[in-house]
Amino acid sequence: MDNEEGYGMVEERRELIEAPRKLVAAQRDVVAVPRDMVTAQRDVVAVQPPMEQFKEPHAQRIRRVDWPIVLGKTRPHARPSSPRGGVTSVLSAIDELSCYQDLDVILRRAVELLRDRIGLERVGLFLFHPEDRLLHGCWGTGLNGQTTDEHQIAFALGDNHREAFHRAESDGDRWLLLDDAPRTVQLDGETRILENGWIVLTPIISARGQVGLLTSDGALSQAPVDESKQTQAAVFCSMLANLIELKRDEAGQASARPVFRARHPRAIAQSELVSRAVELMHRLPGLERAQLAARLGTTEGRLGKLFKAEMGFSVGDYRNRLRLETFLRLVERSGGNLLEAALDAGFGSYAQFHRVFRGLIGTTPREYLLGPKRPSDQGPT
Repeated sequence: MDNEEGYGMVEERRELIEAPRKLVAAQRDVVAVPRDMVTAQRDVVAVQPPMEQFKEPHAQRIRRVDWPIVLGKTRPHARPSSPRGGVTSVLSAIDELSCYQDLDVILRRAVELLRDRIGLERVGLFLFHPEDRLLHGCWGTGLNGQTTDEHQIAFALGDNHREAFHRAESDGDRWLLLDDAPRTVQLDGETRILENGWIVLTPIISARGQVGLLTSDGALSQAPVDESKQTQAAVFCSMLANLIELKRDEAGQASARPVFRARHPRAIAQSELVSRAVELMHRLPGLERAQLAARLGTTEGRLGKLFKAEMGFSVGDYRNRLRLETFLRLVERSGGNLLEAALDAGFGSYAQFHRVFRGLIGTTPREYLLGPKRPSDQGPT
């Protein structure tokens, strides 16, 4: 056998040995292909959204219940509602107030309903004024149980008033009872102390913040405080607060003129010093910071620091905002000369007024008052 034939035989043997190995490898490739196809199919299924997404959004969530079929012959027995009084009286009172449009009518009727439906003897209703954060009187009850006009009364918050608001907002105590407190009456244009006895302070707080205060006492009969009635009055005041805000919003939307508020929505004077400062700036808008501090018997630095902490604005910013608010009110009432209104509001010159106005509102006075593109509310947020 020559070398060439021997080499051919060796190659044939190698091919016979390798053939099974190649067959196994080919089978492995065939098996791997279906696995890849299964994986691909799983991926396709995973990315396809469920068919429920293509159905009507409420088709499967709404199921009509036919109560006569469900109940069959069983019929529940109706019971009469609880007797009038308590929460029922509060709800009926608020329902009545909701029918009125004029806010002052609502406030007067609220005082009468507190007397007639809830049973409080003597009350006084006070609201915060957006210009000065003083509590301004609305309506109250006189010595003979009659409704009295108390719009001429205004006062700054005292320690007991602040305590009542603090407890209501932090601890949930909706009314504060004061013992041996001076009970007052309005006679001949003066506030006089009638006697000492219990007084209840009930904050009027809406979802937005503090709205006002209700005071009540038992001066007519000298009866002790009735906690049940005071609780009903607190519920009444909570609902009244939101009704007041609603009516104010409706009045603001119907008004032809924009609203500009000097104060921060949540600002309230906590200290006597800041309360007096706000009152002075309202009465004397031309006062400069140094003059204001001198009248209050303090330094400019102390006044500025305390005022900023409580009111959210510096003394100068608040004063300018208050002057602008006064200016807009004067123009609203008289429609007179802009220069005269600016000077009457406390600005030293028209140039100063124009600069402050444009800086705070972002437009000129005439554009703001006459143009339809003016913003509806430029108060701070």
